[in-house]
Amino acid sequence: MRYITQHCFRTVRGTLLSGLRLGFGLTLIYSAGFALYAIVRSSWHIVASLPVAEGLVGTLVANAFALIAAVLFFALLLGVVAALLQSITLLLVDGLARLLMAHRSPLVMAGLGMISAALVAGAVQLLVQRSLGSYFTALWPTGYFFWLGLPSLLFVGATTWVGWRVEGYAVESQRHSIDAVATIH
Repeated sequence: MRYITQHCFRTVRGTLLSGLRLGFGLTLIYSAGFALYAIVRSSWHIVASLPVAEGLVGTLVANAFALIAAVLFFALLLGVVAALLQSITLLLVDGLARLLMAHRSPLVMAGLGMISAALVAGAVQLLVQRSLGSYFTALWPTGYFFWLGLPSLLFVGATTWVGWRVEGYAVESQRHSIDAVATIH
């Protein structure tokens, strides 16, 4: 995470790379959590229904590998989308900050990050709702929470955190350089 906070909002390239890393990293963390949940839940049912003599261990290992392969495939696929959305959102935050603020504070950058991410997440949710039509109601509430709700909360939280942390470093570095200049003269 240190790379993300050191290079974001300094240059366009640094902001893009920070967004790519953050979006893809969050997707992998979310996917790993889901894989663990799915393996434990399905293994629980397998253990309850299959005796040890009938290949319980082999079935559990095959179950774990099958779930990991499927989750990894979707994580890579959706990780690209999440990384692009995170990069676009961080560029939006940086652009708004440059346009509206002469002085950036951690609170202002965190607020811009939260508002920008919430707007992007809302637009994605509206797009998904419109494209799925009546199938979207079948997702409610469990599918919505898994596919859109929790990832959107992570997205908004991460963008807010980056805004807070990045500008915190910038303010500290400016203080040290001002102190150094003041002591020289």
